Amino acid sequence: MNEQKYFNRGKWIFMILVAAVLLLMFPFLTGRLFSDHVIEDWEKELKYAEQEEEWQREDSADTSSSEGMKKMVWKWKDFENKMHKITFEVNAEKLSELPTYREQQGNDLATVYRNLHGKSLPIMKPMIEAFKSEIKEQKYAPREAYMKAMELVVTAVQYIPYTLVLDDSETCPCRMGFGTFTGECKVREDGRGCCSGVMPLGVYAPAEFMDHKLGDCDTRSLFAYLILNELGYDVAVMVSLQEGHSVLGVHMKNRTFPNYGQDKRHKKYYLWELTAKGCRLGYDVEGDDWLSYLN
Repeated sequence: MNEQKYFNRGKWIFMILVAAVLLLMFPFLTGRLFSDHVIEDWEKELKYAEQEEEWQREDSADTSSSEGMKKMVWKWKDFENKMHKITFEVNAEKLSELPTYREQQGNDLATVYRNLHGKSLPIMKPMIEAFKSEIKEQKYAPREAYMKAMELVVTAVQYIPYTLVLDDSETCPCRMGFGTFTGECKVREDGRGCCSGVMPLGVYAPAEFMDHKLGDCDTRSLFAYLILNELGYDVAVMVSLQEGHSVLGVHMKNRTFPNYGQDKRHKKYYLWELTAKGCRLGYDVEGDDWLSYLN
């Protein structure tokens, strides 16, 4: 009697174990470990992550723009690694006129800077207003607002990978003293893009940079100058003929830095590198012949 009782109990335990094994194997037998909606959720998350990595894809024209306008999106991270985003619309026709206007300029550097600045300013007004709104949203403390707002604009420029811009005297691909560049005239994550035949002097107008984000030192400096000058900062485009380089210059009354250039009146402008992420005002910049070409 007891043997039969233990046998029955063992049979039930065995059947329960078999059922448990079958239950665990069911997803594999049906060819699916997780339900369709879970897999779909994962696919959505992966797709979103890819979109975040390819930031420049979103920073393009949007078909939902108003008639005659071109919608633009700029996204970047500041020195504290905080993400920022501004969206605005500009006049598409005026923007399309810029390459022809630029190519009609002569070869005097100061005149080219001044004319490209003047032509770009009315086109870029919506972007300037978008920057103002983004700055206001940060609610910076009064004592830090002046510097923080300037850094917000500068990091927007630095965040964009470098693209070498050449006039018609050189061609891409090419090897320079600071690296090798491809024949692709586009923003590359490795900063090795190259655009040639950009006349005159291998510099884009600020509004062109606003649009396609292709630019090296002088294009970036001219762009940052336009934005910050409109925000009320005392800035300049600084050029070193010795280094063949251009940076942003910032005049500050209450702070000093070791690296600076001057204008014709010997006014000091402290140098700010714009071609690499993370460069703050006061970081070392080579050259000792820095002069203001626009202030």
